Amino acid sequence: MDERRATKDSEETQSTKVQRKRMTRKRPNFRRLPPPAPSVRGFWMQASDEERSKAHRVCMAILEYWLGRASKEEVAERLQMPPLRVWQLSQQALSGMLVGLLRLPRNRAKLVSSSAHQKTDTTTLRQRIAELERKLARTEDLVRVLKHLPWQTEGGNGRPAKKRSAKKKIGKKSAEPRATTSDRAVARTEATSG
Repeated sequence: MDERRATKDSEETQSTKVQRKRMTRKRPNFRRLPPPAPSVRGFWMQASDEERSKAHRVCMAILEYWLGRASKEEVAERLQMPPLRVWQLSQQALSGMLVGLLRLPRNRAKLVSSSAHQKTDTTTLRQRIAELERKLARTEDLVRVLKHLPWQTEGGNGRPAKKRSAKKKIGKKSAEPRATTSDRAVARTEATSG
């Protein structure tokens, strides 16, 4: 009896192994999603009663300022703060309201942080620097090769060409045509081989 059960169990595990064939590629790495941003209600619930009443009082004063029922100076006196701070709170409230009216994403998309953006910038800049260094090395090699070419040296042994004087020689011109660079190179190779 036990042998039959053992063969049945082994057949079942073999059949499940065949059925469990992976149809998609395996993901090589799993990233942990960042925790969701705390809700505004959470902030409100965490605040003390004193903070809530102060925030409500400031909110009502800013709304009166926006609607024109009170001037900036009146609101500043009531809240016991300078008019500049009233204006700053007004701008902060407006920014918060605008952000609150944005359409929020349905899924938790990864927010691009400035540090991640800087990392990609530095890697691309490093790659660009490496590429430019390679180009510079190739250019320097080419210049080095061009300096040692035969037409750059008039003498045969790699000596630099003699500078011609700016003064013109007075006298007869020679009847023979001047030898070109290729003629000199041919003559030099004949002299070294012969």
